[in-house]
Amino acid sequence: MEYPILRTAMKILRMYALCDSCLGRQFAMLGYKLTNRDRGRSIKITLLMDAEASNNIDTIQILSSMGMLPEASAVLQRRGILHHEQQVCFVCGGVFDRLQEIASRIVDKVLSYEFNTFILGVVIPGWVSEREDRVRLISDSTYCENIKSELSRELGKLLVSMLKARFDPVKPDLNIVVDPFSMIVEVSPTPIYIAGRFRKFRAGFPIRSKLCRVCMGRGCDSCGGLGIREVSVEYALTKVAMDLYGCESVKLHLQIDDGRDRVVLGLGRSFVLEVRKPKRRSIDLTIFREKLCSMFEGLIDVGELAYTDRKSIRQMKASFEPEGYVLRLRPMEPISTVEAIEHLKKLEGLKVKQKYPGLKPRLKTISDLSLQIVDDGLVEVRFTSSEPLHTKSFIEGGRDTKPTIMEVTRVAWLPVDTIVYVGGMKYAQLEGV
Repeated sequence: MEYPILRTAMKILRMYALCDSCLGRQFAMLGYKLTNRDRGRSIKITLLMDAEASNNIDTIQILSSMGMLPEASAVLQRRGILHHEQQVCFVCGGVFDRLQEIASRIVDKVLSYEFNTFILGVVIPGWVSEREDRVRLISDSTYCENIKSELSRELGKLLVSMLKARFDPVKPDLNIVVDPFSMIVEVSPTPIYIAGRFRKFRAGFPIRSKLCRVCMGRGCDSCGGLGIREVSVEYALTKVAMDLYGCESVKLHLQIDDGRDRVVLGLGRSFVLEVRKPKRRSIDLTIFREKLCSMFEGLIDVGELAYTDRKSIRQMKASFEPEGYVLRLRPMEPISTVEAIEHLKKLEGLKVKQKYPGLKPRLKTISDLSLQIVDDGLVEVRFTSSEPLHTKSFIEGGRDTKPTIMEVTRVAWLPVDTIVYVGGMKYAQLEGV
């Protein structure tokens, strides 16, 4: 034999039984547009023809048993020579002959999911990698490809054809991981992200819910799989998302948390809903809004709904807009209404440094101040803050707020009502409040 590739291939086959794919993979960088199976079979056929021409029965015996080449067995049978039983591939154990079966197993696993794109990961047991290294040590080939790459590629091609879906390593709808040697398949849909704004119409209706005490947020029969018990903005959005998308869980991302006591109007508070492991993906967001409003009428409304990606969470949390506030305050000491108004006028143009929960300390400016006596000493204070303001701390102190209304007016105030207009005070006039 004068050809290095044939010499190397024969050297390997004398020591290890290899299928066409596992032999061809030693020379994967040679022969454009050939599969490794094509390469391996072509090499074996060439070796067989050369052995027949030189009447090298030993080589034909090796190709029949270690090379698992049916044509070599046929030559021996035609000549009446006893041939050894075909071996099993030393590296893959016959996995490349079962690719169709493995692909069918994957298809069965993903039928319950809606998706247009997917990515495939292949798990290779340690013993397979170790055997591949032993073969590569003998071949000393610089044209090798590893078995994981070939299995990923060949299974991927089968799945594209069978699923009528597109392989997309950047934005897949479905992550598929398979161990072709144990036939274990794991399927994980990528999250869906829904951006929007919500308005909260009732004080005492919280943004976040307390975790279910039975499952501590994991989801159980007691909480209907939601992981939370108390009706809230988070509960409402989670309930609707799980009903529509058939998802495993939902996470609500907020720029800030208004808490229980505020009413939120105006444009509405920005949010991003992370829908985890959904079985359905292409839900019309108009249906989402209609279902939410019908189930939680009078509590919450949503708008500007749009599908987005994970990057929008960071963008949302980094962008701030002016907000309007209507505070109804009652002085906690006996002062006249004229005195109360005079004290509160000092808030116009005030610069407040405050650490809002979850955010770094920031400087906010008070403007557009207007004051009105409502009844029985109750003062309605309207103003715009250049950024979201934690009003309870602004009134009473705390959260590193400097100065507070109490410090500026030298009067202690009891907050009665708080309405937030996201987008500024102009929305209060638009909504007739």
